[in-house]
Amino acid sequence: MVESSKIINHPLTFLMDLWKPIKYLKFLGGHSYKKMLDLNDELIDYVKMHIEEHRKTINFESEPRDYIDAFLIEQKKQNPKMEKYGEWSDLQLIGTLLDLFAAGTDTTSSTITMFIFNILHNQNIQKQIHEEIDSVLGKEKIITMSDQTKLPYFNACLQEIQRITTLLPLNLFHRTVENIEIDGYKIPKGTTIIPQFESVHKDENEFNGKIFVEKLIDS
Repeated sequence: MVESSKIINHPLTFLMDLWKPIKYLKFLGGHSYKKMLDLNDELIDYVKMHIEEHRKTINFESEPRDYIDAFLIEQKKQNPKMEKYGEWSDLQLIGTLLDLFAAGTDTTSSTITMFIFNILHNQNIQKQIHEEIDSVLGKEKIITMSDQTKLPYFNACLQEIQRITTLLPLNLFHRTVENIEIDGYKIPKGTTIIPQFESVHKDENEFNGKIFVEKLIDS
């Protein structure tokens, strides 16, 4: 995943998206394009291995152990003939698992890393987070998602890191499926759209050029 991320975030990959022939030029994008395919194949093989392990050990009468079990249990009901394509097929399971890895692994670890980098320079915030956790949950309990609403200060700091951090220099490409008009701008069907959250998250008209963490310090 780390190696794939390096290639995806490289400027050359952006050029390959804009002009497809670059991926066939070995001295330019050829090597990177092949490397991306090889890494993708490795991930697919890894996912297939885990699906087969689950299929051999699953108990369809008990509670699912994880997401793969839950899918296989429902697959048995919805796709008993094990059709290769379509809903509840193995291909759909592989695709979903790859999405979970791609969307959840790198972004989550990067967010945590950036939180640590920022919090190192704000020891007053560290102290307030620590005090909130100790007072609400105590010093022994492990924090879970269900505790999110109980820790408003800690949660605000995490959300602020997600606002000020640019995890991806270039967001995923989208395409309009029909002619639309936004604020007087006409965008034809088939237009490639690249949303840029940073332009919104760091809009000084909304945030006055001051990060929320600094406001927390002031308070």
